[in-house]
Amino acid sequence: MFFFTISRKRRSSHEKEKKPVNRKKIIIRIVAGILAVGGAVMTILVSCSPVPDTAFAEGVGEYSLAADSQALREDFFLQFGYKAQSLSDRSVRIPEDEYVSAQFRHVQEQMGLKSSDYAGEQAQQYILRLVGDEETSDSFGVITVYKGRVVEAYLTDFEYPASLESLTG
Repeated sequence: MFFFTISRKRRSSHEKEKKPVNRKKIIIRIVAGILAVGGAVMTILVSCSPVPDTAFAEGVGEYSLAADSQALREDFFLQFGYKAQSLSDRSVRIPEDEYVSAQFRHVQEQMGLKSSDYAGEQAQQYILRLVGDEETSDSFGVITVYKGRVVEAYLTDFEYPASLESLTG
């Protein structure tokens, strides 16, 4: 015959009783942590979407889109043979594609620009007067700058109906 002795360890009064592990709560906390980290990563990736430093236009070749200072904005026009002086600027929202005219879209494509990639984003629009000869005396250059880079550019005379031309001719 075999005798088994079962002994139970007695707890002293200062020891706490162990609570049962609630696996459901642990799983919920892990999932919540993963979702929070994933959301933070997605926010960083979306906010860091790259804006190109250069674009390519037929007849001009590759040109710089840098425009985070007045000098760089004026230099932007020099790349196309226009001397420009800053006049004004304003905050704008880059329009969704359905609100952009076919003519405007064509002008942007000629310049190698695609502002629709930034639709809905807040940007700064600058108007510069083209200076030099009589041919450009009543002409203006307009650029929209997002994250320090030109995403839209065109020439206009601001008459009604306003002309809209590519900087590449």
